[in-house]
Amino acid sequence: MNNEDLLKLIDNCDEPVKNLITYLNSITSLSEAFVSNIIPMLKTGKTARPLKVASTGKKFQTAYWMDKGGARYYVIKHDKYGIPYESTTYIFGKGKILFDSECFFYDALSRYHIEICRDSVYVEFSRESFLLLAGVAPEAVELASRLKGLQSDDRMSLIEVIRLPPKKKITGFIERKGEHVMIHQRKRDVINFLSVSESTFNINKNGPSKKKTNAVKKKTSRRKSIRTRKN
Repeated sequence: MNNEDLLKLIDNCDEPVKNLITYLNSITSLSEAFVSNIIPMLKTGKTARPLKVASTGKKFQTAYWMDKGGARYYVIKHDKYGIPYESTTYIFGKGKILFDSECFFYDALSRYHIEICRDSVYVEFSRESFLLLAGVAPEAVELASRLKGLQSDDRMSLIEVIRLPPKKKITGFIERKGEHVMIHQRKRDVINFLSVSESTFNINKNGPSKKKTNAVKKKTSRRKSIRTRKN
């Protein structure tokens, strides 16, 4: 569809739904049948606090367009004392569709816990709705295939970041996910995902500490003073 026709169909939708349809149309050209049928299937939601949407060993048959905020995947591990803790395995940003392809398309059970971050805005879409949509709009199947490819590319991009030296992990992560990700993700979860220390994270995210900056300023000032005396 061209943009003018698309805008007419989605004119009465809320902003997150408009953003989702525009995103999907940028991946593959959507038919009028696709857009007119999917709109009633979509439900917009907001989170005031983290919202758990999937658990290991259970079905996860909903996809979420993340209009604002983000999400994370995690598993439960145990430390050397046998105490359980959450280990973040994947961090998801805004402007993409959150789903587990094995669960959504093949009815498998989830291998992860998935949590949508606080202050997020999302649009949800069920597996059941997808099956109905695929029956009236053939491009739904092609779109699903492309979305799986995009998700795989995003995962590979983050794997490349994790392989970087500690100091470069933080800058690489922010370059790929954007500064906004830290507004919604808990710092401890990002640190856990990147496997860096809190001090390394703080220095590389916020720049040199004030103590280090002041030391550099004093050294520069002394050098200027020495040059002035020599002159």
